[in-house]
Amino acid sequence: MRHAALFAIVCLTVTQASAVELKCGLWENVNREFAKQGFRQTGVGMVGQKMAMTIFQNDEVEEWALFSVDVAGQACLISTGKFWTTIKKPTVPVPGERPS
Repeated sequence: MRHAALFAIVCLTVTQASAVELKCGLWENVNREFAKQGFRQTGVGMVGQKMAMTIFQNDEVEEWALFSVDVAGQACLISTGKFWTTIKKPTVPVPGERPS
């Protein structure tokens, strides 16, 4: 995939965790390079107090990439894929959902 090759360009280090190889680099470099290729950050969620998961998507080519980002600014590619679809928040309340 095109974004996997792009990440290889901005990748600063490669870390081995168990038997799985993670591609990691500085968050600012990853963010900048993915934006140049038409990707935009569309979601982020915290994992405890020291790590976030963030997703990039490119609507034009329907690709996505999921990263973990630690408090030191190190981003690691977790997964990539095709055929991303954004699910919009419903305009009517969902039973059991708290109003925002």
